[in-house]
Amino acid sequence: MSLLAVRPIIDGIYFNPVEGEAGTSWPVGTREHPVNNVADTITMMFARNLKKLYLVGARTFNGTHTAANNPTIMTDANNTFTPNTLIGLTIYNDTDGSHGVITANGEHTIAVAALVGGGLNIWTTGDNYHVADALNNYPYRIVFDRNVQLELVGNELYDIVVNPGIVVTLTGPLVCFTLTNTTGTIELFDCKLGGDLSNTTGNIWIDGDCKVTGIISQTGAGNIIIAGNCEVGSGLTNTAGDIDIYGDCKIGGELSNTTGVINIAGDCKVGGELSNTTGSININGNCEVSSDVSNTAGVVKIYGNFKMGGNLDNGHSISHCNIHFMRASATMDLLLSATSLISRVVSRGVLIVSQMVAGATATIDLCAGTLTIAADCTGGVIDLYGDCAINDLAGGAVTVNDHRITSHS
Repeated sequence: MSLLAVRPIIDGIYFNPVEGEAGTSWPVGTREHPVNNVADTITMMFARNLKKLYLVGARTFNGTHTAANNPTIMTDANNTFTPNTLIGLTIYNDTDGSHGVITANGEHTIAVAALVGGGLNIWTTGDNYHVADALNNYPYRIVFDRNVQLELVGNELYDIVVNPGIVVTLTGPLVCFTLTNTTGTIELFDCKLGGDLSNTTGNIWIDGDCKVTGIISQTGAGNIIIAGNCEVGSGLTNTAGDIDIYGDCKIGGELSNTTGVINIAGDCKVGGELSNTTGSININGNCEVSSDVSNTAGVVKIYGNFKMGGNLDNGHSISHCNIHFMRASATMDLLLSATSLISRVVSRGVLIVSQMVAGATATIDLCAGTLTIAADCTGGVIDLYGDCAINDLAGGAVTVNDHRITSHS
C-alpha cells in the first residue's frame, strides 16, 4: 500500500521580503518557503481563500567569534549579515568588555577601526558579541499597492507602507516597526509600533488603543482617529489635519498643532512642549505639560485642570480650565476674553495679564511673585488670592478684588 503525500492545512500566507522567494505555486507562501513580494502574496491569498498574512523574519545579531584572534575583525561562521548594512553601528565584545564602531561588514564578518574600553581590546576565539540597534537596519518592509482586507500577524521589525489611494482593512491588532500612509486609508484594531506612525492627507482609523514608541506625525489635511487610549514615546505633530483620540493621551515629547484640530476626550499628559499656532486643541479632561505652552493665534480649550512646568505664551485664547503654574522662575502671559471661562489660576511665578476685556472674570491665586496687568486691559474682574505685588499698568481699568488678608491667603 502506497502512502499519498498530503499537503498540510495552513490558515495563511507567510511573507518575508529578505529571505523569501517569488512565485505562486506550492510550497511558496508556507512557513518554510515564505513569499517575498506583495503581488504574489495577494494572488495566493485570493486563490486559496486565505485571510491571514504572517509577516516573518528575525535576525540574531549576537553570537560568537569563530575565527582566530584578530584585533579588528569579528568573524561568525554561524551568522549571516547583509553586506555593509551595519556601518556606523556599535559592536560589543561582551567577553572582553570592549566595543567599536563598525566600518564595514561582510556576510560573516564585522570590521572596526579599533576596539576600545576592554581588557585586551581584541577578538579572541570564542568571544561573545552583540550589535546594538542592528535589527532596525534591515529592510523588512511590506508595501500595499492594492485594496485588501486581511488579518495581519505583525512583526516588530517591519515597516508597513500603504500606497496612495489604497484601502487596507486589518481585522486584528497590528504590531510593526513603522506605519506610513500618504493618501490611502488604513482601518485596524489595536496598534503597537516600535517606530513612527505617519499620515499625510489620508485616513488612519484605529478601533482600539494605540502605542507608538516614536512619533505620530500628520503633515497634511488627513485624519487620524483613535477610539481608545494613545501612548506616544516621542512627540505628536499635526499640521493641517484632524486627530481625534477618544481616550487618554500620554506623550513623551512635544504636542504640536499648526492649523489643524486635535481633540482628546480624556486626560492628556505631555512630556515636552505644547504648541498651537492657528489651529484648535480641545482636551475634555485634565492636561499636564512638563515644559512650555505656546498658543499664537489659535484656540486651546481644556475642560479640566491645566498644570504646566514651563512658560505660558498665550497670544490668543486658553479657556475652560483651572491653570496650575508651578515653576517659580517662569512667566505666564494670560489673555482673558469675555468667553475665556477660566475659573482659577494657581501660580508660583510671574503672571502677566496681557489682555482683559469687559465681562471677563478670573480667580487668581498667587503664592508669590508679581501680578502685572497690562496697559491695554480695558475691563473685567480678577478675584485675587495669595500674597503678591500688583503692577497695574491699566490704571484701574480692571477691578481687582484683593482677598490677601482673608483666610484664603
